[in-house]
Amino acid sequence: MGVSYLVDLTAGPPWLELVREFRAELQRRLGRRLRRVVARSSPDDLLYDGNVFVFVDRVDAEALRLVARAALDAQRRLGVEGLSS
Repeated sequence: MGVSYLVDLTAGPPWLELVREFRAELQRRLGRRLRRVVARSSPDDLLYDGNVFVFVDRVDAEALRLVARAALDAQRRLGVEGLSS
């Protein structure tokens, strides 16, 4: 089963690169629990105070921890902590 992955391709290269890295990190950490990743067009393009939405098989403390860790690690790896457009 593949993961649905949707990103607005009008986004700038730094944002696209970060979203791709984040998705890859989520896949490594969550494996089959990861169901879908949806990213807005920029870090400032917010919907319900979020710019990337992660869907998992069930929300629990472990999933929340893994998603948060994946976000931090992807940002650190690319050197873009606090990226804005």
